[in-house]
Amino acid sequence: METERFFENHREVMDLYQSLEQALIERHPDITARVSRSQIAFWNDRPFAWAWLPIRSGIKGRPEHYLIVSFGLDREIRHPRLIDTAEPYPGRWTNHTIVVSREEVDEELMGWLEEAYCWKKKKWSWAGQGESK
Repeated sequence: METERFFENHREVMDLYQSLEQALIERHPDITARVSRSQIAFWNDRPFAWAWLPIRSGIKGRPEHYLIVSFGLDREIRHPRLIDTAEPYPGRWTNHTIVVSREEVDEELMGWLEEAYCWKKKKWSWAGQGESK
């Protein structure tokens, strides 16, 4: 499924996604974006971040149009920009934030995504050499 089709019913946030994708690829040209039915995953050797649309509209306290960006780390981030965090496996945290404007694809968000990119790359470089770090 291509990107345009993913945003077919949500054209108002496609430019947010394009800003995010461009910023990631400028930093790391080896990144690929893989579109599925429910999300777009950003990969180096493995997925490290995801962009997705709200599952339902009208969530109290949320803007009308936004993109959710999730990223994996070895730690929880506690920050007002984050809407949720989860530890699906010990030492593996998924952090979620919403992006409402192109200006929110900023150094803070890109710093977290850079950390996720590096962590995932490092974690999987240990694969096959005993326990992953």
